[in-house]
Amino acid sequence: MTKAKWGSLGLSLLIVIALVIWMATGEVKVASDEAPERQDSGDDQLTTVQVETLSARLHEPGLMLQGQLEPWSSVMLSAQVPGRVESLAVGLGEQVREGQTLLTIADEGRSAAVLRWQSRVRKLEADLAAARRLRASNLAAESEVLALESELAAANAELTSARQAINYLTPEAPFDGTINRKSVDTGDLVQVGSPLFQLVRVDRLKATAQIPQQSVGDVATGQAVRVDLLDGSRLSGIVTFVASAASPETRSFAVEIAVENPD
Repeated sequence: MTKAKWGSLGLSLLIVIALVIWMATGEVKVASDEAPERQDSGDDQLTTVQVETLSARLHEPGLMLQGQLEPWSSVMLSAQVPGRVESLAVGLGEQVREGQTLLTIADEGRSAAVLRWQSRVRKLEADLAAARRLRASNLAAESEVLALESELAAANAELTSARQAINYLTPEAPFDGTINRKSVDTGDLVQVGSPLFQLVRVDRLKATAQIPQQSVGDVATGQAVRVDLLDGSRLSGIVTFVASAASPETRSFAVEIAVENPD
């Protein structure tokens, strides 16, 4: 089974949760002993003895549930600044690492804006320092100092925003994963909020299902799970979450299972 199989989300599956019960099992042994010779007969008489040895054996009946298999993590990455897509660094189905650049949006004067605000901040810092010296000598009004402080704070905020816009030009993968959907191409114009890529993590998977009320007491976090896929594949997992309250619509309890993808 390959990771490419998980490009389609929400695969149907059968979940078997092991309910551990210790049961006594018996092993029957048959022994034959030769009876003593009888003086009045030449025939041998055999006595058959059955010996039953009881031992404890782990019995695991299964609670079978229908469920869905999903990526462990899934996120739709969106544009944080408007602009033209200058280049794509990854393609559909490609595996990426956390922090890897996915695409580049055209600068369109944003770097120049950073330089302008840096210059503005430096000038205001110098003006404020001079005003404070004059104020210390009673040669400048307190209101002048306060006004410059306000201007400097606003300029620093603009500089921070301009620098952040530069960072938004090269969105990065927030975690290791696979590009499951690509919504843009080179040359496209994007707006704030425009979808770019869907990134999914499939080295670990999540199975979800609903437990009927009468069975929820048999399930707890940490229990072993077998996940049977429709193609006959089998995976192992562990219960990581059992809802504390039932769904008001179905009166069943949600359960989540962590499943390691062996591929």
